[in-house]
Amino acid sequence: MRSILLATAVAILVTPVLAENEIELPTISVLAEQIEDSLTAPSAELAQEKLDAVPGGTTLIRPEQYRDGAVRDIADALRLTPGVFAQSRFGSDEVRLSIRGSGITQTFNSRGVRLLRDGLPLNDADGNVRPQFIDPLVAQYIEVYRGANALEYGAATLGGAINIISPNALALDGYPLRIEAGSNDYRRFQVANGKIIDDDWDIYGSLTGVSQDGFRENARQETIRFYGNLGRQWDSGSETRLHLNIQDNNIELPGSITKEQLETDPSVANAGSLNRNSQRDFDLYRFAVQHSVPLINGGKANFGASFQNAKMFHPLPFALLRADQDDASFSARVQQKFGSSHSLVYGALASWGQSTNPRFRFAGATGANQGTQSRDESNDAAGLELFIQDTIALNDSLDFIAGTQLVYARRENTTTNIDASGIRTALADRSADYTGFSPKLGLVWQAHDNAQLFSNISRSFEAPTTIEFAQTLDDSSNFELGEQTATTFEIGSRGNLGSMNYELALYYADIQDEILFQDDPSTPVGSGITVTSNADKTIHTGVEFGVNGALTPWLDLATAYTYSDFKFDGDVLYGDNEIPGIPNNFANLELSFHNGKGFRVGPTATWADSYFVDFANTLKADSYAIWGLKAAYTPNDSMNFFIEARNLSDKTYASNTGILADAGGNDANVFNPGIDRSFFAGIEVSL
Repeated sequence: MRSILLATAVAILVTPVLAENEIELPTISVLAEQIEDSLTAPSAELAQEKLDAVPGGTTLIRPEQYRDGAVRDIADALRLTPGVFAQSRFGSDEVRLSIRGSGITQTFNSRGVRLLRDGLPLNDADGNVRPQFIDPLVAQYIEVYRGANALEYGAATLGGAINIISPNALALDGYPLRIEAGSNDYRRFQVANGKIIDDDWDIYGSLTGVSQDGFRENARQETIRFYGNLGRQWDSGSETRLHLNIQDNNIELPGSITKEQLETDPSVANAGSLNRNSQRDFDLYRFAVQHSVPLINGGKANFGASFQNAKMFHPLPFALLRADQDDASFSARVQQKFGSSHSLVYGALASWGQSTNPRFRFAGATGANQGTQSRDESNDAAGLELFIQDTIALNDSLDFIAGTQLVYARRENTTTNIDASGIRTALADRSADYTGFSPKLGLVWQAHDNAQLFSNISRSFEAPTTIEFAQTLDDSSNFELGEQTATTFEIGSRGNLGSMNYELALYYADIQDEILFQDDPSTPVGSGITVTSNADKTIHTGVEFGVNGALTPWLDLATAYTYSDFKFDGDVLYGDNEIPGIPNNFANLELSFHNGKGFRVGPTATWADSYFVDFANTLKADSYAIWGLKAAYTPNDSMNFFIEARNLSDKTYASNTGILADAGGNDANVFNPGIDRSFFAGIEVSL
């Protein structure tokens, strides 16, 4: 795998260098024109205009906002985005990601958030997504749509969407060579290159890698990723771009521990995880193609297709899991403008996925050696989404937005148990079809040159993932897990006060049949074996507030605060209890003092209050506040040095947790320690 990845990476990274003596680089003025005209990857300025037209919470993240310190995972890129809860589970690239409580109890992978690269989905066909596949170092910028506000991409989920816009040779006038190093033998690198060829073709490639021992036992990570794209600009003004992504992810899992262990020695691993050398290792191959065609009056049509294969080796304390999964998607999206007062976006997304998930016993009392097969499982997922959104300017300052999404989804699961003597027993053979209709109405009012008000009412729809469909409380073929729907009301504002930018959103989501994970109540508490069920009615409410910019000529501030109140509503088992898993109050802050000569230094801080870890509300994770320090020196536009310290007080805390049905007030293996006192340094040179 690694030899294939390295060979592909070297070929694409070296190609522009071989062409150096034959082709002249375009001038800066030509590059600027091409950046603006790029159809597959518009400039950040155009993206900001698009986000400002959305009647709901959105954020644009530029790479300079997070590349001035260590970039350990996608959580570092999202940490100053309000409404987003992103925390590394075990100090590695495996991140727990939730927006507005989406997939609140899913502590591995993510659901309810659509991850996109250049508008094409990175999720599996069933909606499941692995945040560790995302490398924030390979981003021109990142768009965040919170809630059902990404309808232009067909995404009408509770959490919304995150769209990573890829770098390419048209948009960049320099390519990074970056090295990071730090505590616990942490190392990360990036080398990238690109070239415009004959003014019609462009090529870009990036190779990144990370290795670390981790701050806990059984927490080593070794990951290498290659991403590249090849673009062609046609005489007609259209643009075609091919994308290639190859990854080798090897991540050891120390597992969750008890609160007593957390307070005594947070570096220890869960005994079962250590005994079986728990891991989540993935190989990923992904190919995608885009074609964008300009239309009259500034519109465009976008067509895309993608295919990916992921293979997983995943020993856990109770079994060795393997998976081989294929997913494909086909999309079309048309943006049309009718004068200056009317625009229309409509399109379709078709997806298909298939996986085999055999489960094995272990050979031997310790280690992750494969023994006889204990279960055979296969899953199929298919879906079709149709969407349309209309924006009408009622006057010079008020826009009305109306849209809807139609969804069809199918899930199939076949599960067979295999006993030690090889006798097979059918456990489940079931399928289900899901359909949904998700309308949306919104207003955007430009109240002042520097202030905008917005509001919307939207419907969201989510069919269960195949993991959820397969892991229900009832293994009978007659059981059907229901879809999750919600109606969300949202109001907010964004704008600037002097040199400070702000965003504020308040929302109330009335949810029916929320899909919730929990530990299987028939197994020992903290076993890691999970089941899924629908809650009757739940309510998610929240406040999202962010500010960034210059407080004074020598002091910059960036902060994100999220208030979350997620509860059952008259549930038969849990009444009006809090839904566990995410703190009510969560905030990140950075201050940066600078002298105008390239030197910056300032503190960082994270605060979270206590929250329950079980549906019965008998066990809590404690509140915590940690702080660090970041300093950087940028002597010129092509070089940056940084040092960073995290958790300087060496606070012991749980950055995130597992979820239980009822802990009975007793301690349990559900706590995941946050990173200890750690130091990092790095250099980035733009070549």
